[in-house]
Amino acid sequence: MKIIQNLVSVIIPSYNTESYICEPIESVLNQSYTKIEILIIDDGSTDNTELILKDYIKNNQIKYFKKQNGGPASARNLGIKKSTGEYIAFIDADDMWEKNKIERQLQIIKETQSDLVYTSRYLINSNNTQRTFDDFHFQESLCGLIDNNYIINSSVLLGKEVVSKYLFDEYTESFAVEDYKLWLKLKSLNYKFTFINEPLTLYRIHSKQISHTALKNLIKLYWNIFLYGLEGTKSFNYRALGLYKYFRLTMYRLKLTISK
Repeated sequence: MKIIQNLVSVIIPSYNTESYICEPIESVLNQSYTKIEILIIDDGSTDNTELILKDYIKNNQIKYFKKQNGGPASARNLGIKKSTGEYIAFIDADDMWEKNKIERQLQIIKETQSDLVYTSRYLINSNNTQRTFDDFHFQESLCGLIDNNYIINSSVLLGKEVVSKYLFDEYTESFAVEDYKLWLKLKSLNYKFTFINEPLTLYRIHSKQISHTALKNLIKLYWNIFLYGLEGTKSFNYRALGLYKYFRLTMYRLKLTISK
């Protein structure tokens, strides 16, 4: 598939997101940078998502693909394969962007020759009535990323050439942590990450988010880091940190189980 220079392909995986799906689309359409294509990957929705999107589809504002349910990793991977942009950006179907997000990220990519650029965020509630700056402590090192996944999927912009080479892990045990696994892989292979300390991403907190599954799979991920290290390095320090995080989260999960 021919790659179009300076085009940004925005991939929105969707599964039963009729309540929010128009908001991320509008935030993409309202970007100050306009050389954008939008790909919505409907991961087997059973609600009215497709009906709600009919006007966008009819007006060719988005490319819409419906597939059998396979999880967000398979949806994002299909979007990557169908995209034609030089750059890829992801936004979840319940998040939003500030108007200058893509323009700002492209500026940084060209200034720093970065492979991946991500931003800080605002936290918003289910009905958009509350917005809080998430004053999170970001660390640029691989150890910092192992210690905490500070990269929000909806904040990422990276080159298609990079992400096409690795893609998201579609195995069941990666469900809800597939983005974190990819960031860890790219970071361990010495791809250049740059953080923009501006809240250009609006990350929604609501009751339907995956939490139990994410915690279970995150524990497995840390155990595997301890056992096998990371692809770009076998340093014992990283493995030891993986073991530490494994025990911390296992105890936390046990505490949650006891408190129920």
